[in-house]
Amino acid sequence: MDQKYRDTLVNIYRDPPHKGKLENPTVSARTVGSSCGDIVEMDLKIEDGKITDAKFDGALCIFSTASASFLIQYIIDKSLEEAKKIDVDELIKYMNVYMATSRQHCGDLAIKALRMAIETYENKKD
Repeated sequence: MDQKYRDTLVNIYRDPPHKGKLENPTVSARTVGSSCGDIVEMDLKIEDGKITDAKFDGALCIFSTASASFLIQYIIDKSLEEAKKIDVDELIKYMNVYMATSRQHCGDLAIKALRMAIETYENKKD
């Protein structure tokens, strides 16, 4: 792995942006990685069909932490419809960090938590 990518990941892991809990989230979701055991908890604040704020927490490896942090940054101010369409390839492109195929499940885990939160929100509304 290129030193630039490694430094980016280490810096995010040490002080991850968007990590923590939202006060009074609209919806929360929790998922566990079946292959690694990482846990991602995601809180979303949703107003008028748009994600206005978000945070993540959990027990995460360096790649899952970076993925969740970048995903949160990427989804704020997106509509729920836009957020539901995000896939791991789009996330990795946004991150602009090399992620081996064997680690892409880390990005998928954050996306799974996002989709679970949106699904929970949409089911509550109906």
